[in-house]
Amino acid sequence: MQKLNFVIASVLVFPLFQTNGYQGYMGIIDMSPTYTFFYALPFLMLLTYSIPLLVESRSSTKPEFRILLRILFIPIGLVCSLSGPLNPGIILIGTVLLYLKYIRKGYLKSALQGPLKRMVDGVREIPTHFWFYLIPISLFSLYSLYIGSYNSNNQALPLTDLYSNLPAGIYFQFTQKLGMPILLISILLNIILLKRENKNGEVLGCWQSINGLDCFL
Repeated sequence: MQKLNFVIASVLVFPLFQTNGYQGYMGIIDMSPTYTFFYALPFLMLLTYSIPLLVESRSSTKPEFRILLRILFIPIGLVCSLSGPLNPGIILIGTVLLYLKYIRKGYLKSALQGPLKRMVDGVREIPTHFWFYLIPISLFSLYSLYIGSYNSNNQALPLTDLYSNLPAGIYFQFTQKLGMPILLISILLNIILLKRENKNGEVLGCWQSINGLDCFL
């Protein structure tokens, strides 16, 4: 079963590994070595930073030297947040979404009366190790965005003009080439297939976490 899951995952991601055709729209391999070091390498560091977070989330046993590991990963988080233009935004958006997921889960499970008390229960639902790994790197990311606001390139156009050009940019992304529509259609197709499996009550995956056996449908 594990080998089959690996094959399915490989089939889903292999169209992204291309250097021709729709590479500029849906490929993850940069044609320029400069862009590779500027985008792909920092993101690889961010994926490395997330490894102990995932290990502690999916393991029922506490890793050895976890306190030392958390302390050692603080400078790694600083390097990740200051490397490349994408990492700070990815870190902050990902952290907010993860926290909201657990807060919502705890809020719905809470038996207390009053939204404020239920919200407190929601915050308590956030795993402890999330605070150790995500709060320092999030603060570093905020600092990275702050110092990035002094970049002289940001003064090329006023911020209002940049946001006003977003609709046209989105339109061109979907009309110039088929790469983006194909990618979007593939994602929607996978969502539809997953929802159809959910209607049958089938569990698509499970892992052992510190909170017990977690499964997703």
